[in-house]
Amino acid sequence: MSRLLTEAGTTLRLALPLIIGQLSQMLMAIADTIMIGKVGVTELAALTLANAIFHVPFVFGIGLTVAISVLSSSAVGRKDNPSARSICRNGLFASLLLGVVLCVVSCALIPFLSILQQPPQVVATTPPYLILILLSIIPA
Repeated sequence: MSRLLTEAGTTLRLALPLIIGQLSQMLMAIADTIMIGKVGVTELAALTLANAIFHVPFVFGIGLTVAISVLSSSAVGRKDNPSARSICRNGLFASLLLGVVLCVVSCALIPFLSILQQPPQVVATTPPYLILILLSIIPA
C-alpha cells in the first residue's frame, strides 16, 4: 500500500503542472465569457466563436507535445538526467516552433470565417479577439 501511495504522489507531482495549465486555460475562457457577456450579445457570440476556433489548434498542439512529458519522465525514471534535460530543452524549442506555426496558420484562416455561416456582425467582431487568443498558443 505504501508503494502505491509513493507512486501516486510521484505521478501527481509530474501531472500537477499539466493540470494547472489545463485549468488555467479553461478558467481564462470562463473569465472572458463573464466579462464579455456584460458588453453585448454580438460580442459574446464572437468570443464563443473565437474560443471554439482556438481550441482546435490548441488541442492539436497539446496532442503533439504530450510526448515531451512522457519522454522526459521516462528519462527521469531511468535516472538519466542529461537525457531528461536534453528532451526538455529540445521539447521547449519544438513546442515554441509548433506554437508559432499553429498561430500563423490559424491567423491565415481568419478571412474565411464567413464559411462558418455565422451572422455577419459576429464574423466582423471575431478577428481581433481570435488573434489575441491565438497568440497565446505560442507560450502555451
